[in-house]
Amino acid sequence: MKKLVSVLLALTMLLCAFSGTFGACAATLTYAEQKLETIQKTTGFIPGKTAVVTGNCYGFISKVCEKLYGKAYQEQLDSYTCKHATGLYYEVSRLTTTSDKSANSTNIKNLVSFLKNNAMPGDIIHYASLSNSSSKHTFMVQSIDDEKIRIFHSNYGSDNCQIDTIYWSSFISNPTTNCTVSGVNSRNTILTAKMGAKGLGISVNRFTNYNSLFYSVGVAADIAPTASAKSVSSTTITVSWNAVSGATKYQVDYRLVGTSSFTKASDTETKTSYDVKYLTVGSTYEFRVRAYAGKWMSYSKTVTCQALPAQINGASLKLVSNGISITWSKYSDINGVRIYRSTKKDSGYSQIKSIASNTTISYTDTSVKYNQTYYYKLLAYKTVNGNEYSSYSNPYQVTYALKTPAMLYDRLSAASVKITVGTDGCQDSLVYYVSSDGKITLRETETTDETVTLEGLTLGKQYTVFCKEKTALGESEWGKLTFTALPKSVDGVKVSGVNSCVRISYQVQSDADGYYIFKALSADGEFKKIGEVINPETAYFDDADIKLNVAYFYKVQSFKKKDGKVYAGDLFDDSIKAVYRVGTPLGITTETINPYSFTVHWKASNHASTYILQYKQNGGKWVTVKNIKGTSYRIRRLTPGKKYVFRVCGVDAKLGSGSYSSEKKLKLLPPTPTIKSVKKVSKGIKITYTPVEYSTGYAVFRSTSKNGTYKKIAVIPSAKTTSYVDKNVKKNKTYYYKVWCYHVVGKKVYRSDKSEAVKLKYK
Repeated sequence: MKKLVSVLLALTMLLCAFSGTFGACAATLTYAEQKLETIQKTTGFIPGKTAVVTGNCYGFISKVCEKLYGKAYQEQLDSYTCKHATGLYYEVSRLTTTSDKSANSTNIKNLVSFLKNNAMPGDIIHYASLSNSSSKHTFMVQSIDDEKIRIFHSNYGSDNCQIDTIYWSSFISNPTTNCTVSGVNSRNTILTAKMGAKGLGISVNRFTNYNSLFYSVGVAADIAPTASAKSVSSTTITVSWNAVSGATKYQVDYRLVGTSSFTKASDTETKTSYDVKYLTVGSTYEFRVRAYAGKWMSYSKTVTCQALPAQINGASLKLVSNGISITWSKYSDINGVRIYRSTKKDSGYSQIKSIASNTTISYTDTSVKYNQTYYYKLLAYKTVNGNEYSSYSNPYQVTYALKTPAMLYDRLSAASVKITVGTDGCQDSLVYYVSSDGKITLRETETTDETVTLEGLTLGKQYTVFCKEKTALGESEWGKLTFTALPKSVDGVKVSGVNSCVRISYQVQSDADGYYIFKALSADGEFKKIGEVINPETAYFDDADIKLNVAYFYKVQSFKKKDGKVYAGDLFDDSIKAVYRVGTPLGITTETINPYSFTVHWKASNHASTYILQYKQNGGKWVTVKNIKGTSYRIRRLTPGKKYVFRVCGVDAKLGSGSYSSEKKLKLLPPTPTIKSVKKVSKGIKITYTPVEYSTGYAVFRSTSKNGTYKKIAVIPSAKTTSYVDKNVKKNKTYYYKVWCYHVVGKKVYRSDKSEAVKLKYK
């Protein structure tokens, strides 16, 4: 059955390779059996040598998994099964037998069938006696097929790594006796020794991402690639083939047709194509390819190709004013190019030009008729010893017919429009005329300019512009564009938040009498007119009908009045989005005033006229302070030593409050004193520090280095004493000082942080 699975999988892989969907996989997947063979050459995993983990088959297999999959097998083992709590491995299947282990018994045949149908190389097998769960063993499948299973394990009679083989036919006929098969010992008793009085339990377990690392069979099927060959120069033929699953390299051979021996071009190619070079122009060669996937596979069928100049592919054909221009790439190994033309794709070609040079890479066919379709073939040729060798390109198709011009208009004012013409770019000139109300308002005019400005238009009147391309060979159909003379589209539309409104600003225009403002709730929603600006010099409109944090979309339209009628310009296609938000306060800092209060500072927020401050003890309820007009607030009557949480939000006087800042935390302690001076006095060094409100006393610390250990040298139990003289000093030695203050409430003492260090060298 395994062999059948292998063949089916190989065919599937081959079909995938033909369809182009398997190539990427073939370059990354390998076979678990091949990876295990590599691991079995590593110290600690070498069969017959001391195992990396001794006295513990489960621990040894865990180490093998670490090498094979990159993830150790550390699942919770329960007799012959695992709980697989990590999710890295899963149980494929399990089986239990009875105690009967006689030759050809149902138990023995079921056990063989179970392993053949479920196990693959790299799987972990647990099995144990159902009557004695401590009698158990763990091994890894090294390889498996319809003939045998090879297992990789340790701690079976020794602490060595071992690879044992069980031949299925021998196991079925002699389940309790080890036998020799083809010179190899079939270790039949490995499984039956643990059946016990109640039978055997066995489970197959697999790495969860097995299929992303390995193929599902142990040995690559013998698949021959399908090859093709194409001449790419006078002396080079490219051989290509499909990827073969599991292949690590390919061999390419070639020979002259009529000769018996193949020459090896390469046997190390890892891609799926190879250039066979230095061939003889005009000679015909045979090629074959084979793949290596652990061994060399069968050769492909031979393919034949003649060494000829390369086909001229990728030539560019385009219309020019006097004909059809043909341009191709330069080919250094040819003598020249001949150009053939027909009005039919598959016949009737005649030569229209011979170019005896490999440096000339373009030609213009001027003998063409308007609106006629032509087919061209390019023949690249090379002459060697009086013999000419050549290759035709595939046919190129082109029709000499000028494109009907496409036109766009841009209103410059209510009385002028700029027309832009889209062309082939091959015309000699453009011809255009204008009509209105069925009458010609501008006669046919010929120009080479692709932009035309029409002036003196009548507001509200409809005009049609006709335009065609023209060359010496013919003229295109008339293009047509119809528009109405209206005010131009409004430019420079912008939005901003001002005084609880969205301000829509724009560029005023000289020929407008006013502007309409439109609003929608989405870019592609229904735009409704919300306002009108009747002063043409006013360049903005304030929309007060808004809510915080809601997206609005705006458009502006100009209008002009004439004879009691209003003519509006184009409503600009793109809308401008606006969201009015009150900025979230940033840059929040705190300043501890005393053990009972601190001040919160923050930066001013956009659109905020006042602020809300909320604070609470950690875990308590919020206390809210509203209508704060500045950017700081002092919180009083707090409890020393407690942790407080606070946050701030801005408030627009009309629209409401914005989002709160992120929560900040502060433990309320006495403020840190500052050392004002450190100076030498007659009896030592005098440290003077700033007094701290509500302080009970101070402590002075000293060190001989800035970042060293600071030892307490004095405690000053008086809030009024703001200096200390350190008398225990030595000459020519530098000292660093820090100070903290403390505050006593009942039996609790609250200390500030230490001040910044200040130094002095005592001389």
